[in-house]
Amino acid sequence: METRVAKWWGWGWEDVSLPVESRPALWRYIQERLKVDPGTIRPVVPLESVRVPPCLVSPGEVEQLRRIVGEEFGLGRLATEEEVRAIAAPLAMRGPGGWQPPRLAFDFPPGGIAIP
Repeated sequence: METRVAKWWGWGWEDVSLPVESRPALWRYIQERLKVDPGTIRPVVPLESVRVPPCLVSPGEVEQLRRIVGEEFGLGRLATEEEVRAIAAPLAMRGPGGWQPPRLAFDFPPGGIAIP
């Protein structure tokens, strides 16, 4: 079975791109919905260069959350690894202008991600 790598910073597979020129209606929709400036092009930030501060949730609270998601019974998992928190941070970072693109650092990324 072939394994494909998903983009950590966006939607789809890492080896597939969609030139915005090929979908003008989609590009207009994205600009309007996400408040994206068409003149701003941001390079992909390598995941290895993203830094997240330590989790602000205490170890006791983390254990309580692990029980809530059913980790001890194999029902779910609370991911607290730096890589998972960095991937989830853009999803949690919504500002007045809409979705925020990946950055090199986050002030307050999620302390953990509940995975069913």
